[in-house]
Amino acid sequence: MPSVYESYTYDQLKELPDDQKITALKELKTIYPDNKDLAKHLDTAHIAISNMVGKYLEGKSVGRKKMTEEEKAQAKEQRKLKKQAEEAKAQQQIQQEQQEEVQSEDKVVTTLPEIKNEESNTTTPITQSIQPKTNSFSIKLEKNLTGEEATARLNGIANSLLKDNTYKISLVIEEVEEA
Repeated sequence: MPSVYESYTYDQLKELPDDQKITALKELKTIYPDNKDLAKHLDTAHIAISNMVGKYLEGKSVGRKKMTEEEKAQAKEQRKLKKQAEEAKAQQQIQQEQQEEVQSEDKVVTTLPEIKNEESNTTTPITQSIQPKTNSFSIKLEKNLTGEEATARLNGIANSLLKDNTYKISLVIEEVEEA
């Protein structure tokens, strides 16, 4: 004997009152014991039938649990605390890296080798000093250079500057005549 509900579509089945829905699902499950087969017969997704069977025949709750206002507030507070902890950890890591950088700079105070000025047979020291307490440095260069050499030196100095720091620059460039 054919089932009364066998000709129903999934949408028609969904629209039935809960007690009729239970009866219809019981009858359909006798014909199609596997949820996949029932879903194929009703031309719908397997998960939709599984959820319906679980809810009405097995008494399972499906879907997400609705949060109370208190639970929402608690979850929001937990997210806020987690974000603060992550920010604090990132800040601590930045401070540690800065501290390590300062410690490594404490060890670096260099005097570069003297460069012999070929035109005047004098030596010009190039000095670079790093003052770790103020976390700054200074460069002083006094030498007669060709345009190409000066460009290379100035590019090297410019590349050593940090983008976020502020610098005071005093620069004097004079063209000298060769003797």
